Amino acid sequence: MIRGVTRPSRRFPHAVRVVLTLLALMTLVAGVAVAARRARPGRPELPVLGHIPSFAMNDQRGRAVTDATLRGEVLVVDFFYATCTTSCPRLTGRMLAVQQGLDARERQAGRHLPVRLVSITLDPDNDRPETLRAYAERAGADEARWSFLSGRSEDLDHVVTGGFNYAFERAEPAAGIGAIMHGEWIILVDAAGSLRGYYAASDSERMGALVDDAARLAAEGPGASPREGPTPSSHEGAQQAPGPKSYHAVGVVKSFGPGRAFVNISHEDIPGYMQAMTMSFEPQRAGQLDGLAERDRVEFDFVETEDARRVLTRIGERQ
Repeated sequence: MIRGVTRPSRRFPHAVRVVLTLLALMTLVAGVAVAARRARPGRPELPVLGHIPSFAMNDQRGRAVTDATLRGEVLVVDFFYATCTTSCPRLTGRMLAVQQGLDARERQAGRHLPVRLVSITLDPDNDRPETLRAYAERAGADEARWSFLSGRSEDLDHVVTGGFNYAFERAEPAAGIGAIMHGEWIILVDAAGSLRGYYAASDSERMGALVDDAARLAAEGPGASPREGPTPSSHEGAQQAPGPKSYHAVGVVKSFGPGRAFVNISHEDIPGYMQAMTMSFEPQRAGQLDGLAERDRVEFDFVETEDARRVLTRIGERQ
């Protein structure tokens, strides 16, 4: 026997066992990670909340645009007017952020996303194509993606209130054209013309969800078959949001939607929710608006769903 030389027959098998054990542990950890990823629920499907109305307008270049010509593209829609100095600049800024977010998605994916931004003026008598074109240039709008539309004043109720379920109110003519009150919502429409979500422009998190949802609908394509129904969807995956907060308000009934599907109320300030303006509210149950008439002063409670619908839980004439 040669001294100083150790026989390897016992140590080598031990080292192999250690290596194999480590590999097995690594495989187990990787398998658990894959299983966890698979167990995470996907983003829930966006419900269908209605359908866009038929309309015919002109864009900032004077070109004719209709609801039919926009089919096949996912739409991100807001309402504004060129002389507005309050909420409209914020809305336009949010729309610009959506445009930039979609551009970034396209660069990352290496392909075009069929999503179009559409801004519809609430002051068509003054916002002619040349006015809209100047506004679009100041906003940094990409004409290939972002259209600014102006139609006829007499069609606004049909298109805006009746079709998109979006409340606005023009003040008396003596107050000046600047007094058009409206909300700060951006609406998502799929390639088939179905309303799929309302997003508060004041909520940065919802604005991020809007880019995600628009890109997802674009990837699904016009042949997708969304489910019908008023059930709001969560944008938080598996996290369950708490129940909607209830608000109390006082106001005056301005008008009703077709079949009393909604009511437009000029309300006083709602603490913690909205300053005084006119907004639309949906009844929680059939017949809830019966007995009410225009110009009635009412007191009511409502909740706002995750898809930005304001649902009346109680309403009645204020004594």
